[in-house]
Amino acid sequence: MSIKKNYFVLATLNFLFWGTYFIYLTVPIYFGYYPIGIAQLILLLIALFFLVLHTKDFIFIAYKKIKLSSILLLIAYIPSILFMVYAVFVWYAFMP
Repeated sequence: MSIKKNYFVLATLNFLFWGTYFIYLTVPIYFGYYPIGIAQLILLLIALFFLVLHTKDFIFIAYKKIKLSSILLLIAYIPSILFMVYAVFVWYAFMP
């Protein structure tokens, strides 16, 4: 997968992640406790999957053509995934 597509995937995942919180805070309908955690888990798994795909491409395929944008993409994935893990942990810790 190209770097441009990986940036788009990361931006989309972050937008969806923050969008779930925005929906829960602004919509007057209460969806319940579990859908936000399920959405977070799904987005976390998708982010981990694409991180593995990118690192596989980064390490094995493009080993001789390492670009700064690939390194920056790896650096961008890490805080995003760590915050998703933290959010899932907080969701699980306060589960009824």
